[in-house]
Amino acid sequence: MLAMLADVGVDFEADYPTCLRRGTFIRWKLTERLLTDEELAQIPESRRPTGPVMRAHYAVLEMPPFNKVANRVGVMFDGEDPVLTD
Repeated sequence: MLAMLADVGVDFEADYPTCLRRGTFIRWKLTERLLTDEELAQIPESRRPTGPVMRAHYAVLEMPPFNKVANRVGVMFDGEDPVLTD
């Protein structure tokens, strides 16, 4: 299919973004951050944190070709960073 695209002048690697070539990999991540003044105002004063807090969010990750990832299970289920095979 890549050869057929090239025959009609389409460079698949250059003309399409990674998300369209490989899909999108989204991971639930925890990050430590300070709350904004608006966020703090919504918390009762007796429970208001004084320093950084842990917050979870979705993060879109740049994933290499999945067939080149050695630790696929760890990446998918344990939050590991991808390790590439040779």
